[in-house]
Amino acid sequence: PMLAELMETPETKPVASQSQKGREFSYLIKELVVSNWSFDVHDRQPASPVHLQASKVNLRFNNLAAPQNVQSPFEFSTTFGNRGTIELKGTASLAAKSADVDAKIGRIPLTTFAPYITEQANLLLKDGTFDARLRVSVQPGPDDFQVSFGGDLGISRLYLLDGAYREDLLTWDSLQI
Repeated sequence: PMLAELMETPETKPVASQSQKGREFSYLIKELVVSNWSFDVHDRQPASPVHLQASKVNLRFNNLAAPQNVQSPFEFSTTFGNRGTIELKGTASLAAKSADVDAKIGRIPLTTFAPYITEQANLLLKDGTFDARLRVSVQPGPDDFQVSFGGDLGISRLYLLDGAYREDLLTWDSLQI
């Protein structure tokens, strides 16, 4: 029989019996809400530990579904550190693996990330805040995802020192791109 199978051509090969599959897994979540959560992360990996804190974490998704190609509106907001804000709003489709997102990021203190910069680039970040208004779109492409984005980025009150000599390296009031 094994030799006979090796000699089979597509025209002479018997049709495999069709096994019945069960229903495809599907779900519909009308509304998913996370309200007023907080996160407190201590990263002790850098020489100077990093403390990342998010409070007032809110997330709302409507009409999460699969395998149907449904656009699910969502909103996310949080306070980062004491004053930073992150707000995301848009639509996503799990089935299509796509998303369109509007993001507003305000007053994120760059000094939170100073230990990473010191460790990787031998620079001392003493002050600065990050702001952004972005529009991001992620769509499936023929081989990979197609990502497009636009918007404005800004860094205010940047103060950066050379790590070796502890001298002023870069300062500015505001840079907007």
